[in-house]
Amino acid sequence: MHGLAQRVGRALRARPTGACHLTARGAHGPPFRAATSRCKNPPCFFRPEEAALVDKPVSQTRNHHAFVMPKSFPAQSETKPLILIVEDEAELSKVIALHLARAGMHTQTCGRGHHAVKFLQKNFVNLVLLDVNLPDQSGFALIEELKLANIKTPVIFVTGNIEETSKVRGLNLGGDDYVTKPFSYRELIARIQAVLRRTAGLEDLNLTPNVLVTDAPFIFCGARVSPSHLEIQFPSGALEKIGPKEIGIMACLHAHAGAVVTREALIHAVWGIHANLKSRSLDQYVRKLRARFLTHGISMDALSNVHGVGYVIASGSTARGTARSGLPSK
Repeated sequence: MHGLAQRVGRALRARPTGACHLTARGAHGPPFRAATSRCKNPPCFFRPEEAALVDKPVSQTRNHHAFVMPKSFPAQSETKPLILIVEDEAELSKVIALHLARAGMHTQTCGRGHHAVKFLQKNFVNLVLLDVNLPDQSGFALIEELKLANIKTPVIFVTGNIEETSKVRGLNLGGDDYVTKPFSYRELIARIQAVLRRTAGLEDLNLTPNVLVTDAPFIFCGARVSPSHLEIQFPSGALEKIGPKEIGIMACLHAHAGAVVTREALIHAVWGIHANLKSRSLDQYVRKLRARFLTHGISMDALSNVHGVGYVIASGSTARGTARSGLPSK
């Protein structure tokens, strides 16, 4: 076996630049790298603390008598879906969250309906697990409130009511599934995954998490914004193409005119729940929007930067723009 190790080591040192690394695992030690300094492609299956072993020939490494190629490379990390659990029983919420986390999902819990609505207005969620009987309002009333707010997040109702009329009502209101207590957690997870698969195709319609290509045009500072055509038309009649992120920002501010929208809420609405909150991309896009409007003689003075908090656009100002002094009125 010792001779085999030496032969493999010589073969590895003779390989050309770009050759793959071979993993060696000793009987009592961690895996080590058998490679040459000519190999410039770093192996992704080694821990950083093993870097000192990169250039050591096999004969100088410990426990070199057993060589094993890795079974597979680590899979790329996938974005985990965020599930909002709306349940007033705290212990049940914790148990559900634990099972969903083990199934590879992120969770957020709300014990009241109005808390859930506020969270959904400011954050992108993949699915809502909704208890029908909440202390402040019914789950049926909550889903109607979400529809009025144009929040189209998939919903699975959870209830102890086994009556058929209750199930039918929930489904007719737009619920995607219905689970009755007590339930198997394996079944619950399977139902959640089934709904996520069914609704995954709908994400193809999203320009951003908060805007669909099928959304109706809206007016922002006097300009007509069309999500379906990725276009903006100014009062002068000038028509220009515009990117999804700009549309998402304007749509979010338009939907919450008169209210301060936090940076976190804007970033989550436009870039998604897993976006980097420290990124300055939002500010750059806002500057680009201001410059674009100014080019057409329209000031966006109605849009204010609330230092350290976010942005607010004056109520009613989304429907009109202010002509910039010294430029022709549009």
